[in-house]
Amino acid sequence: MRGVAVFVNFVSKRIHPSTLKDAFETYGKVIDVFIAFNNIKRRDMRSTFAFVSFSNLKEAMNAINGANNRKIDGFNIKVILDRNVSGSAYHHTVKNWVIYQEVPKSKGLQK
Repeated sequence: MRGVAVFVNFVSKRIHPSTLKDAFETYGKVIDVFIAFNNIKRRDMRSTFAFVSFSNLKEAMNAINGANNRKIDGFNIKVILDRNVSGSAYHHTVKNWVIYQEVPKSKGLQK
């Protein structure tokens, strides 16, 4: 079963796949976790990227809304839908979800 994957950027290279799985199971059933530990482009960096697969699009969108900018092992991760998710079911469902939540304006910045 392939599922629906989210791309997770700025993942600590020290993290274990089971730790990442546990962190994302809050949002739905995780069916697979892949962490790119040996990425040549990021060999000198402290962070890497990962893919976390969920059983359906709703759970993947829950993860995007809930985990984006979350701090895990000292890194603020960025979570987006895997660019390989396509088809009419994706386009129909995504338009009904808020992917990025608006940040309220600070009182100091209002005119």
